[in-house]
Amino acid sequence: SREKFVIVHDLIHDLAKSIGGKEILVKKCCGSSVGGCNTSANNHLRYLAVLVGTTPFYSDNKLVPFTLPVAGHFPLRSLSFQSKWRTYLRSCVRNNLRTFFQVLVQSQWWYNLEGCLLHSPHLKYLRILDVSSSDQIKLGKSVGVLHHLRYLGICQREIPEAICKMYKLQTLRNTYPFDTISLPRNVSALSNLRHLVLPREFPVTIPSGIHRLTKLQSLSTFAVANSGSGAATLDEIKDINTLQGQLCIMDLQNITHDRIWEPRSANLSKKKLTRLELVWNPLPSYKSVPHDEVVLESLQPHNYIRQLVISGFRGLNFCSWLGDRSLFSLQELELCKCYYTDHLPPLGQLPNLKQLKLTSLWKLRSIGPEFYGDCEAPFQCLETLVVQNLVAWEEWWLPENHPHCVFPLLRTIDIRGSHKLVRLPLSNLHALAG
Repeated sequence: SREKFVIVHDLIHDLAKSIGGKEILVKKCCGSSVGGCNTSANNHLRYLAVLVGTTPFYSDNKLVPFTLPVAGHFPLRSLSFQSKWRTYLRSCVRNNLRTFFQVLVQSQWWYNLEGCLLHSPHLKYLRILDVSSSDQIKLGKSVGVLHHLRYLGICQREIPEAICKMYKLQTLRNTYPFDTISLPRNVSALSNLRHLVLPREFPVTIPSGIHRLTKLQSLSTFAVANSGSGAATLDEIKDINTLQGQLCIMDLQNITHDRIWEPRSANLSKKKLTRLELVWNPLPSYKSVPHDEVVLESLQPHNYIRQLVISGFRGLNFCSWLGDRSLFSLQELELCKCYYTDHLPPLGQLPNLKQLKLTSLWKLRSIGPEFYGDCEAPFQCLETLVVQNLVAWEEWWLPENHPHCVFPLLRTIDIRGSHKLVRLPLSNLHALAG
């Protein structure tokens, strides 16, 4: 389920109600309209949440659409509406409304937001519009009339070009999970955009010009496109100095020999990222790709990186910075589908690594001294080790010097699909799965 809920203590709920007073109203409805909820009698109401029951309303064996009559002259600022049935909003919302969000609609019904809500002249001051909980709500070009919008949450494959005129927009969030999303060609015109949140189920090609989004703080995914596609290149990230948080760079296999300079120009070491995913999606091949090693070497993150994932890497050797002590904040590391490498970097030198996951390293036969590095207490903070589908793995050796100082905090090890492994040289484990 994509729905998420937060449970709070009764005392916290009562405290929130007492603070809100007459300004906040949460109304649960079971019929075809709000009915007995006479909101016009409350001149202090600012925040209204309407929750429609899960059972549809029938009259004369016909399904009756739910109608929300938001009437009155009260200065309503926020309307939160949740329904799983066909719903109509009467276009009598006053121009005080700033927030409209959380609409839930079942797949067999449609929601007349485009024809009713966006055409209302009273909504020109809307600041937040979030309809990302349903892929049945499609916003068209009329969304461009919301010039004051700061936050837009949607769930649709095609994003209308009209949003490029929302020059005050700060957050664009699209949750469409079923196919590749198409971003507007002039999305770089959103000069005030801070957060561009896109799904990771499919690569999203970003049009050229993203370097002009100099205020961008969050960029969830970046797909490297083929040459000549008109899409943004990886080096455009270098001008976005405010970039932070999480970033997944996908389709790195599209960086060919003549584009080898792009990763270094991206200058990821200057971005304050906390999580970085580097993903190759290669075609089946029987040999390594040497220039992938140059690409990975050039994508060194900031020293404050906390989570790192490397997937689909086609080189023989990992980069020199992986396992360097300078990555003192790295806590979680995953190496996945690196089919051609036959040895591991000195990960034991990472001072604060707590979780390590090794998956589908098909040519790795032995884990030996190179895995621990030259420190006296390798993996001093490691708590969880997951090893899966290492089909050629046969040997696992502890370092000759101080073998009892390795993995002092290791509590859980999960080994699966590594049937050639002869022995497990660890005795101080609290849990073992496999």
